[in-house]
Amino acid sequence: ETSLVEINLPLMASEVSALLTSIEVQMQEQRDRRLEKLKPPSRLVQNWYIVAPSVPLALYVAYVLMRNSLGARLYKTIRENVSMLYEEHVRDPLEFLYDSLLTNKQRKDINDEIARIKAIESLKNMMKSWLDESFPDIPSAERARMAEEMDMSLLEERKEYNIRNTLYNAPEIMRLTFMESQFMKK
Repeated sequence: ETSLVEINLPLMASEVSALLTSIEVQMQEQRDRRLEKLKPPSRLVQNWYIVAPSVPLALYVAYVLMRNSLGARLYKTIRENVSMLYEEHVRDPLEFLYDSLLTNKQRKDINDEIARIKAIESLKNMMKSWLDESFPDIPSAERARMAEEMDMSLLEERKEYNIRNTLYNAPEIMRLTFMESQFMKK
């Protein structure tokens, strides 16, 4: 007598597939472990002969800098320069772009403050010398006050008067015009 055994082929196929998958996972883990062992050492370990003498050298340099407070001064100087560089080249331009593009604020005046102060001082000196030459009868305190306040009233009156006789008064008209342009710079 022969006996027939029923074979469930889909079940066998799924078992074989599960076995193959587990074998693949185990082989991948073994491969990863072997590759980890064969991995080259880090750059620090590879270049130990450079790192080894540089550590004592760095410690010695730190000692010398700290001994005479050179390190503190160096740190302060570097910090000030870096912060100034950051303010001038990063923060201020970004602030200006933000204000110009994304807010309704008026544009900040981008003038060189030192140049503006020099222009004001120059105008005061020009007005003082012009008032001293042109109006010696006005008291010197009053002339000094007019020059300090940059009072342009006398200058404008004189220019209006001189323009009537342009040919004879051209040098003075040029001088008055130059002072007016300095006044506009401030």
